[in-house]
Amino acid sequence: MALRSGKRKMFIHCYDCARRNSCLSRLSLPLQQPALIPILLHMVQLRRWVGSLKSLFGSYSAIDLSLPCFRTVTHMDIFDDITDDSEGVLCAALTALPCLTHLCLNGDTLDLVPRLLVQCAQIQVVVSMHIGINRARDIAANPPTADTRFVVSRTGSYWGDWELGAQGKTDFWAAAEEFIAGKRRGEIEASCNLLEHL
Repeated sequence: MALRSGKRKMFIHCYDCARRNSCLSRLSLPLQQPALIPILLHMVQLRRWVGSLKSLFGSYSAIDLSLPCFRTVTHMDIFDDITDDSEGVLCAALTALPCLTHLCLNGDTLDLVPRLLVQCAQIQVVVSMHIGINRARDIAANPPTADTRFVVSRTGSYWGDWELGAQGKTDFWAAAEEFIAGKRRGEIEASCNLLEHL
């Protein structure tokens, strides 16, 4: 795709961009559907994934994270509503990711957290992300686990934070890592789970 000077308006489909850039290491697309899967099959260096797995695969039962594009994913930020019906499928899929070290669950998906922390020994950070500070405070006060790898935060400028991370600056992942390290060093109370980064 070549851009010429003088163009004032342009529509670029996000799938076209992804298709032309198979060496992407970070991918966040607002629109996900099964049509994206053939494009992902060519992304062999994907490290960070943001999206809804149900939307990508069409249903929870169709989720297949054994695809080559997911083998190298270290950071996954998922926007799925995890229910009793989907919890087992998602837990099995996530625990099968060989490089996954960072996981962000958006919304009230707390029942999955203790199970994931037990079954995914390589997980270093699990962030429970919430829109409202009051809900984040409630969860931090009554966490689903006492594991130090669990952090609660709230959503601020999500895309601004994503850009910070892409530039190598402190995004919510780096802030969560430092928060956990501070707890382990005794600089932050062990019972404190609320990260106020955003």
